[in-house]
Amino acid sequence: MLECLSDLNRNLLDQIGVELCVAKGTPDDVFRKLTSFYNVSLLAYESDTEPYAMARDSKVKDIAANSNVKVFTLATHTLFDPEVLFKKNKNQVPGAYNGFLKIIEDLQPNKPIDTTNNLIQNSIMVPTEIKNKKCITLSSNESLSFYDSIPTISEFNK
Repeated sequence: MLECLSDLNRNLLDQIGVELCVAKGTPDDVFRKLTSFYNVSLLAYESDTEPYAMARDSKVKDIAANSNVKVFTLATHTLFDPEVLFKKNKNQVPGAYNGFLKIIEDLQPNKPIDTTNNLIQNSIMVPTEIKNKKCITLSSNESLSFYDSIPTISEFNK
């Protein structure tokens, strides 16, 4: 995953002159801080079905709701949104492959979107503090800092 982030970072820098910034902290804490500091109005991310991710996303969605931030999620690592399939089958997991086939017979997978072109066309506005990877002081006793570059596994454990 870190190699993918490094590649994405290089592509963003080459194509639109922006680098990824990786904040230090837990997802809910980082989101809470950035939301209030930058008056975030929309959060978009890939939904995940792993229990850890669902718990994390639930916390972030609660913070977003309390901060009047609209949340937009997409199921992108499966052909079909698992939640849609589950609801379509009366909140039951199909017991056999044929049951699964019956559920999806009239569904079409979402078409992929070309986000790189979208980003270029919409020209991203990146706050100077993040672009320069400086520590942001949020209040007298609270701050948020960033890694200097895409971190390695050992840097995550510090």
